[in-house]
Amino acid sequence: MYSEFLKEGEEKRLERVVALLRPDVPHHRECPQDLLRRRVEALGAQLEIVHHPELLAEALVQADVYLGNLMTARLLEAARKLRWIHVPLAGVDRLLIPELVQSDIIVTNSRGAMAPEVAEHALALMMALTRDIDLAARGQAARQWWDLRGMRKPLALSGLTLGIVGYGTIGRELARRARALGMEVVAVRRRVVEAGAEPDPWVSRVVPTERLKEVLGISDVVVLAVPL
Repeated sequence: MYSEFLKEGEEKRLERVVALLRPDVPHHRECPQDLLRRRVEALGAQLEIVHHPELLAEALVQADVYLGNLMTARLLEAARKLRWIHVPLAGVDRLLIPELVQSDIIVTNSRGAMAPEVAEHALALMMALTRDIDLAARGQAARQWWDLRGMRKPLALSGLTLGIVGYGTIGRELARRARALGMEVVAVRRRVVEAGAEPDPWVSRVVPTERLKEVLGISDVVVLAVPL
């Protein structure tokens, strides 16, 4: 992505990249900093890694590119040279303050970077609720042996219909796992693949957003996998 941006012209060549990698955030600690630095330097730019948000404003003064998901009006005011922000996550909602939306700064995200993990998390929650694990955990914490079947009937995922609202990378990863468990999967998407395209093996059908109510009406479980 960085190299593609440079192809727009030598006059837009980027020189300084600032990355916010906080030591109190697990996936920030796991970032291969040496590899990141080598990749940036190979493109003719310098990398400055900031570990604490209070140091970010000073670092952004000379930055062409910012890698992070923290932005405020004060930080944007300091970043006079900034032309590109890349968010190391799929979601950009916390970053899009009005001042940034109104600027000409390019904002990109890491779409699909954690899709398998998010899909597995959604599946774990589905299993917890259908198998009454939430009730069992509460009973265990109270040191009581509750009659779970008398409280709420457990369900098998196999045979249930899963409606996925937002069929992007996360939605597809979830659909693949749900189908393996015998679920029927229908999806809602803004842009539906044209007729004649290769069928998706994980869903029974994909419908446009105008048919959302129809999908809600037939779904036993609904998962929202859309931007905020």
